[in-house]
Amino acid sequence: ERDEDRRRMEIPQGQVGDEDSPREHIRAKQHELLESITSSSVRSMFVGCIEKLATDIYTSPVHFILELLQNADDNSYDAEQAPFVRFLVHAGGGTGDRPYVLAVNNELGFKRKDIDGLCAISQST
Repeated sequence: ERDEDRRRMEIPQGQVGDEDSPREHIRAKQHELLESITSSSVRSMFVGCIEKLATDIYTSPVHFILELLQNADDNSYDAEQAPFVRFLVHAGGGTGDRPYVLAVNNELGFKRKDIDGLCAISQST
């Protein structure tokens, strides 16, 4: 079951915009972000800002589920298929086996602006 969950999370091989695939754009964005946070003090400050932002915005520990539903609602879908979203909850419990929630839907896929929005605190798509 866990391998199936991982396959569902794989980045599609299709195109993002006109320039590169989602996988290539994510790798480029990851490299850009890692290069920009080179000192441990800047990285620590950045992580602290994100944690503070997350706790200030979300007063409920399960508010993220509403955010995931909102994200699914904002997606683009094929007109020929009914949109769906499914949540897979893995409780963990084994050695090194951490709990997680996986949100799966049948959106058409990420565009460059979606990837960039996910990687920026102050931007929203």
